[in-house]
Amino acid sequence: MNPSNIDEAKEVLRKAETALESVIKENDSLRTEMRQLEREFVHDIKNLIMPVSSYMQLIEAGAMEAGMVCRCFAHVDDPVVLSLNGKE
Repeated sequence: MNPSNIDEAKEVLRKAETALESVIKENDSLRTEMRQLEREFVHDIKNLIMPVSSYMQLIEAGAMEAGMVCRCFAHVDDPVVLSLNGKE
């Protein structure tokens, strides 16, 4: 190989290295963004499930008979809760 071919090869390798570094950074950025979106999704789902889960725990614990559900969920516009609170 003559010197000009070696210099050209080195330049091609430098450009390839730069392109690879750029792709790696972009990939890391996308992974970080995806993890954040996953956390937000889990948080949103958890916010939807927690009230239902708490309501079910109260029912299982027998709080319904004691009228505790009515007091705990007095602000809820659910038809069942409204009927328990006498606000049908």
